[in-house]
Formats: sequence, C-alpha cells, structure tokens
Amino acid sequence: MEKYGKLAFSLVALASVMHMSVPSDSALAAGLPLRSAAGPTTPHRGALDPSFGNAGRVVTKSPPSTCSGSTEAAALQSDGKIIVAGCSSQGPRLIRYLSDGLLDPSFGTGGIDQVHLPNTGLNAVALQSDGKVVIAIETALQSGGFATSGVARLTSNGSLDKTFGNGGFANVQSPLQLGMGHSLVVQSDGRIVIDAFRPGNAPIEDIGLARFLASGTLDSTFGHNGVTLIPNLFASVSGLAVAQDGTLDALINSGFPGYAVHFSASGTFIEAPPSGNLAVITPAFNRMTFQPDAKIIGASLISRSSGGFVERFTRYNSTDPTFQTPFLSSYAFTLIAEPSGGILVAGESTGGTQRFAVQRFNPNGSADAGFGSGGIVETTFATRSAIVAQLLVQPDGKIVAVGSAFDSSTGTSNVALARYFGP
Repeated sequence: MEKYGKLAFSLVALASVMHMSVPSDSALAAGLPLRSAAGPTTPHRGALDPSFGNAGRVVTKSPPSTCSGSTEAAALQSDGKIIVAGCSSQGPRLIRYLSDGLLDPSFGTGGIDQVHLPNTGLNAVALQSDGKVVIAIETALQSGGFATSGVARLTSNGSLDKTFGNGGFANVQSPLQLGMGHSLVVQSDGRIVIDAFRPGNAPIEDIGLARFLASGTLDSTFGHNGVTLIPNLFASVSGLAVAQDGTLDALINSGFPGYAVHFSASGTFIEAPPSGNLAVITPAFNRMTFQPDAKIIGASLISRSSGGFVERFTRYNSTDPTFQTPFLSSYAFTLIAEPSGGILVAGESTGGTQRFAVQRFNPNGSADAGFGSGGIVETTFATRSAIVAQLLVQPDGKIVAVGSAFDSSTGTSNVALARYFGP
C-alpha cells in the first residue's frame, strides 16, 4: 500500500474538496481515496481501505441455511483479527479474519469454525481478554413455545472449551430461561451478562438479566442467585450496555413506548426518579449505546424507505436539548459510539438497491460533513442486496462494517465486510 503524504498543500486541497458539492457518481461518493496534485493518495475519511480484502471489501460464501439468525454478530480481537458469527443448517458458524481481511488458517478449518449443534442459531458473540470466544446460542422452540438459549465458550482456536460451565455450555435452571441472546456482554472482570426471563401468563413475563462467572457458573453476588428480574412486562431485552462504573442499562423493547432500565453493578433495579417507575423512552429504539460521558444514544426506525433518527438521553432518560437529533439517511441496524464521542450508525441504504450504508455524526449529533459524502458512505457489492449488521472500530480509528450480501443465484446470504478510513 502506498504511504500517504503529509504535504501541507495536500491537506489544504483536501479541506477544499470537502466543502464542494459531490456528485453521487463521483469517486468520493463511491468511497474511493482521493489523489492530491503531488501524486500520493490521501485517504479521505469514509473511503474504503484498499489494504483490506479486495479494494476494501470481503465476501465469504455461506452454505444454504435454514437456521434462525444470520450474519448479525461480530467482535474485534486485540490483535486486529475479526470474528464474525452466524449460522448454517449444522448450527453456529464462526469465521475469523486476519487484520488484512484474509481468512485466519489457525482458526477452525481454514478460518471457519462450524459448531455442530443442529437446529441452533447464534445471536451474539463477545470476547474475553484471554482470546476465548463467548457465544449466545438459541435452540429450537420447546413445546411451551419458548426458545431455549444458552451461553457457550470456545477456545482461541475455535474448539469448544470443556472447562466452561457444563462441558462448554452454561444456562439457568427452570423455570428461569435465558432470553433470545441478542444482548451479551463480557465485563472487564470476565463475568458474562445476558438477557433472561421467567415465563408467566404469556405475553406477560418477568424480564431481566443473568450473570455468570468466568467459569460458567451463575454469579451469586448478582441479583438473586445470579438473576435479576422486573416483573410483569410485555417485552423483551433487545439491547445491553455496561457503563464505566459497572452499572448496566438494558433496552426493554415493548414497541411503544420502550424503556431504558438501569441496574446497579450487583443487579439491583435502580428506579428512575422522581416517579420510581420505569423510565420511558419514546419511541422505542432498536439499538442503543453509551457515549463516553454515559449519555444514552439510541437509533429509532421509521421505515426502510424513510430511514429513522437518533436521539440522546441523560442517564434517566430526559431528552438532551443540546443534541441535534439527526435524521438518518439509511435504515439503521446498528450504532456505536467512538472513544471521541462520535456516533456511527449503519444498516442499508434507503430506496432502490440495498447497499452498505454508514453515517457518522459529531458528538453533538450534527452530521460529520467530512465523512464520505456529506456524512454518509454507501458501498455496493456484486450482489444486489447488502446490509450492515454490526460496526467495529479499530484502535487506529478505521471502521469495519460487517453484514450480509444476498446472492440471488444461490438464495443464500454471504458474509460481507468492508473497512473504511476513520477520523
């Protein structure tokens, strides 16, 4: 890869270009590097990184699948390797890529690890500090109509870690159940938090969280014997975040309204002042995260053709009047806050051909006009439909978008990645 020049007049030229109107079919709008008058390429923020995969893109073919879930979870290792989780008809399937986008031959078989658990989907993946991989799995429906989920752990080379829980798996005791597994966090001390519930008179249930020790046993110091629940909700946990002080915020999705529920580090439900009731967010978010100052950022969807918007709330869900509440030009499936407080939102482009779409906003919610074209970058793949499911931010600021690219000729959704230059 060419080294990028640092000539002052090159930077001035780039700054000038950033304020120009950009045609939709230009190299800049397509996410390609700019070339200065001096010759060396200068990476534009939001441009595809040519050192990754094939000109910034990677596609890995997937076998036909009838299991629940798809390419919807990913994690970034400290060495720059990328783990992508999905499933096939044989069960959970994980792929590990080297930092340049090539498959990692030291993981599974040629970079692909097939966890042989038939009729099982994979909904989330998280990493321990020692490189072990924690996954949230979902099995077929029981006779009562509830999906049984569990937690499994793999070694750094992709084999099942038999030292974890019961032969590599951990779960809760009936009548408690783990939730759909869409919310999974490994805390800095190695403890594992995942959504849980206790079935009631459907659709009303007790909703909450379970926490396991790094060994796979329930953490008796959390909630009641490892589980904390809020009674009588018609809802499910669809998001989970851990603040720097160890407290947890769970997104309780019940349609309209939604709730951001706060728990202490020991699992105690923290009532929202002054009413003492659940703190209401309207409308419900499909994704949420924290900025470094612990304010809550959430993305809400309107429709695939209209996009959605982003809002910011204080810890107890008072709308932040200083936030510009930007409207989304894409249908958002994921969002992430950068260490600087910048906000990245991604999903699929609205209208017409579905493409990877990544938008960046400044910490106050204003569009980052210097990212891509007017704050958004869209990336096409050889197939007609491509969707971002998760974003990862590398320590060097580069942005990895992970998702699916649908192949109409085979009827399968292949794993797709793209890497962009960041701030």
